[in-house]
Amino acid sequence: MKTKCILLLRITQNLLALMLIAAVSMWIIIGNETEVQADTITQPTAINELFPDSDLAEVMRVELGKTSVNDIISQNELDTLTILNGGNKNIKSIEGIQYLNNLVKIDLNENDISNINNLAGLTNLKNLNLGENLQLKDITALSGLTTLTNFTVGSLELSDISALSNLANLTDLWIASPKLSNISALSNLTNLESLTVRISPISDFSPVANLINLRNLVLDQDGLKDSDLIYLNNLTKLTELSLIDNNISDIRSLVNLTSLTSLSLDDNQIKDISSLSGLANNLSYLNISGQNINNPIIPFQTDLSIPNNVIGIDGTLLDPLPDYISDEGKYNSPNITWNLPTYVPEVNYVYYQTIPISQGETAIFQGIVYQPLQEEAVSYKVVFNIEGKETNEMVEVDSFLEEPATPTKEGYTFTGWYDAKIGGNKWDFASDTMPANDITLYAQFSINNYTATFNIDGKETTESVAYQNLVTEPTAPVKEGYTFTGWYDAKTGGNKWDFASDIMPANNITLYARFAKNTSPKNDKGTPAKGNNGSNTNMKLTASPNPIEGKTSKPSNKQLPSTGDENNFLPIFLGVLCISLASVLVFWRKQLK
Repeated sequence: MKTKCILLLRITQNLLALMLIAAVSMWIIIGNETEVQADTITQPTAINELFPDSDLAEVMRVELGKTSVNDIISQNELDTLTILNGGNKNIKSIEGIQYLNNLVKIDLNENDISNINNLAGLTNLKNLNLGENLQLKDITALSGLTTLTNFTVGSLELSDISALSNLANLTDLWIASPKLSNISALSNLTNLESLTVRISPISDFSPVANLINLRNLVLDQDGLKDSDLIYLNNLTKLTELSLIDNNISDIRSLVNLTSLTSLSLDDNQIKDISSLSGLANNLSYLNISGQNINNPIIPFQTDLSIPNNVIGIDGTLLDPLPDYISDEGKYNSPNITWNLPTYVPEVNYVYYQTIPISQGETAIFQGIVYQPLQEEAVSYKVVFNIEGKETNEMVEVDSFLEEPATPTKEGYTFTGWYDAKIGGNKWDFASDTMPANDITLYAQFSINNYTATFNIDGKETTESVAYQNLVTEPTAPVKEGYTFTGWYDAKTGGNKWDFASDIMPANNITLYARFAKNTSPKNDKGTPAKGNNGSNTNMKLTASPNPIEGKTSKPSNKQLPSTGDENNFLPIFLGVLCISLASVLVFWRKQLK
């Protein structure tokens, strides 16, 4: 019976294991085959019920040719729509758009849409415009829309475009977001022919180098630097390039882009365009205006001269416009000169050149060169006075002073540097700056108080005394049988404190009361001590050790001095006690045996 139960238990365990494996396998199969699909309505429904956003409902009414948003529509009617035009309609929610299974193109530009999850199942979509939906931050719903070829998005919040990495069919992409810095998702989109990324602080432009099929590239206001232009070298199919308002000053890297017909380089820092001479004849549009060149700062001089370093299309120096040299400056090639009677923070000059390009058109190379000037430093003397001892240094006007090392003075605490010997204002080295005149700062101190402790045979009292002041003498202490001899700075030995001349040192002190023991009168010659009238109450009479010859010695009734021999029973008592204890001990041991 027991064997059968064990066998049945094992069979049950094996069956459960097989069922678990089958269930997991089925879940994996089903999970792998699951795809996001568009929704359908099961019965005709009113427009405003399917599309709760009133503005989107109105757009749908127009698209479906209905008279009211209360009209009933069917799935068949929804399936007839392939294009949805809902641009600039104040739409906030796209709930219901998931029922438009056959949409190929959607325009929802300039709305207030922040959630696009309902687009996830529109797998026929090819063109999607979500420009200027400023609160949109998540475009994950687009990751499965592999049929997309054109996508536009503009947002203040978008920072992650990784959902685009698998949309290999994209040919036209337009993105604008001030929070977008990573464009690595674009690396694999090699079918792109047109790419715009604007007002985005891109940290790495290298993904652009892979997009060799680009014909139109716009990278405006992206913080592009000279070193980033190297990633454009292989984009030889480019016909239109816009790099407006970046940090570009050297454009020699563009010479290989010989297919360019349109080039925009406005609002950069370009001062040499000679490298464009080989491209100009192919360009039907060229704009290099609005350049702003900031030279490194130099010291101000009354007679100032700086070299002109602006080079035109032909490789020669481009003369400044005579009427646009600031502060009445003059140009005498190759230098611009100024006669400046007083300090000015900067001087500048404007340059301008017209450039012939293809088809008889002209372009403009124009900008302004700024030369910042540093005012000659004006310094004054600051004197640090410590009890008459002075040090000094020169400090520029409006600069912070370097705080000296904290001075010390015995018996005093340093309280700070002041602009007067007594009183005045305390100098704050963190906020006060050097004025346009010499100054003296005085080290001020506050006197310290120390503790004087008076010790009378271990009993103490204290007094607070300022440094170098006299200590107030306490009342002379009294001790029976002793005479007070003074206060000393040590318990034994030491120096006697003179309250009339000794002053408080720069430390705490303890003064000890000292006494001399009074002495008792003595009479060694047998004469009566003064004041006792010949008697001595402390005297004890003793028998003479040698009796006088001829006289009989009589026993005396007088008490003898305590010598330790008279009536001393203590040793006898102790001996008896020990013998008794020994006897008891012997008896007790015998009893035990």
